Amino acid sequence: MTMSTFRRLFYEFIVCLNYFVPLLWRGLDEWLNDYSQEEGDQEICEYRGVLLKAAHPHIKPFLKTVNSSDKYRFWVDQFFEQSKIELAEFTLTDMPNFFGPATPDRLGFFKGYGKSFESGTNIFIPSNIAFCRGECDACLVIATVTLRGKDDSVTKKKMVPLAEQLRFASGGYRIEALAGMRDANTRAIKGPIITELEQEFGIKITEDDRRLQRLPGGKSWPSPGACDEAINHWYFEFDIEEEKYWEMCSRIYGEDQNEKIRIRFFDYDTIDETLNEIGDYKASDMIRRYRYMKEQVPEELGRGKRIRRMTTAM
Repeated sequence: MTMSTFRRLFYEFIVCLNYFVPLLWRGLDEWLNDYSQEEGDQEICEYRGVLLKAAHPHIKPFLKTVNSSDKYRFWVDQFFEQSKIELAEFTLTDMPNFFGPATPDRLGFFKGYGKSFESGTNIFIPSNIAFCRGECDACLVIATVTLRGKDDSVTKKKMVPLAEQLRFASGGYRIEALAGMRDANTRAIKGPIITELEQEFGIKITEDDRRLQRLPGGKSWPSPGACDEAINHWYFEFDIEEEKYWEMCSRIYGEDQNEKIRIRFFDYDTIDETLNEIGDYKASDMIRRYRYMKEQVPEELGRGKRIRRMTTAM
């Protein structure tokens, strides 16, 4: 075979590929559509008038599961409660992620784009991509550590324990405040914090432990342009002896949950330097709220004393 003949045959082969490959993909797509319809997969689902669609045939079998999940419905409910955006439809562009079997109560994350308008207008909202993971609860842990010197002197040091672990999405180790996703089914308020305190810090408490309190202010949204995650803020103050302190510093937590978490203690007096270095949004925001709360308490107490003195004088 001459070189010119080979080139001609190769060129004809490429032309055939350009013609038949699109036909093959089109036929495969039609077959998947027919198969999904035969299996009873729904083309469109609806909740509160919002249509849920699939961008690709392989996602259609999961439409009904996502549409009936508490996580998806809670997300849609937010649009009605805030009354700022009219959501007409949402299209799943990626396979939804489940924590276990593909059932409504195990839905973890879902991603797609929406068709929405500013409420009361026909103004289309162009920024419409959303990665939805739901609410989470974060907790600032403040520890008063009793340390003993070589001369048996006792020092009480205020410290902030933070969790260090590998974070795949960010490409390395991160030092963070304690946080956990809120159960979309039970909507338990303190549940995630109690679970994370035990798993990540080895601290066991109950729902009625009065040391676990809310920080002032509402939810925060770390990335509202693309993600629905809203963070609820708590704080937990406790005292520990030196033995427990060294145990927490040396142990690895979360191994039963396929995690390897180390606890790093930082001096509260120099925590700003730490926050600048680690870049954890949750920790920075909660430290700010915690300081604001501590500053307000003396002012409120002082105001109460002044009012009582005025009342007594009258």
